Amino acid sequence: LPISKKVNDGVELRVHATMIPENSMIAKVDGVMNGISVIGDKVGETMYYGPGAGGDATASAVIANLIDIARSGKSSPMLGFK
Repeated sequence: LPISKKVNDGVELRVHATMIPENSMIAKVDGVMNGISVIGDKVGETMYYGPGAGGDATASAVIANLIDIARSGKSSPMLGFK
């Protein structure tokens, strides 16, 4: 489960295995589907859900990223954050 949130003057980014309550919206994401839950001050929780890339496309993208890093190095910060 990737988690990001604004903290003070920065952004906290992390990814880890976690237990999710069975009745939460994000727990309904299954198979190769992707979902993102956004919690807003005024609207509460909203969910965006749709088909993901699948295993082959994801593996191809990861290998392409590794080759790019090996050839030219990482020239910009990940997601624009240092």
